[in-house]
Amino acid sequence: MRTVLTALGDLMIDADPERRIELRNFGVFEVKKTKAKPKARNPRTNETVFIPSRRKTHFKPSKRLKEALQVPLRELGYAIPEGSADAHLEDVPLDVVAADGTRLQQDGEAVDGEALDGEAVAREAEEVAEPKRETQAA
Repeated sequence: MRTVLTALGDLMIDADPERRIELRNFGVFEVKKTKAKPKARNPRTNETVFIPSRRKTHFKPSKRLKEALQVPLRELGYAIPEGSADAHLEDVPLDVVAADGTRLQQDGEAVDGEALDGEAVAREAEEVAEPKRETQAA
């Protein structure tokens, strides 16, 4: 496994922005070039600074990987520790809640500043699941 990851890392380092590395049923790694930012600001000094363009890595998971990650941890035999901040999210589908606990809109974007408690997360999950059940029954 270490050899595969090392080879993948070497490909990403040497990659030009046009290269895609696709691993079927896993995802796509890409190197993307960021734009230069001529008017960025240093927050400490309030000075305007130039930030040159750079390369960054990007990973897009495959549909199959996304579906596999939707399975609740409990079904896989894992238990979230009692004091964990994520305990209230244990059985909630990932397409309802962002990683920071905020509710997601239909397009997958988080609603600004709208964090959900455990009960609200469960209600939201049920609301999302209901239309799916109705369409399957029809």
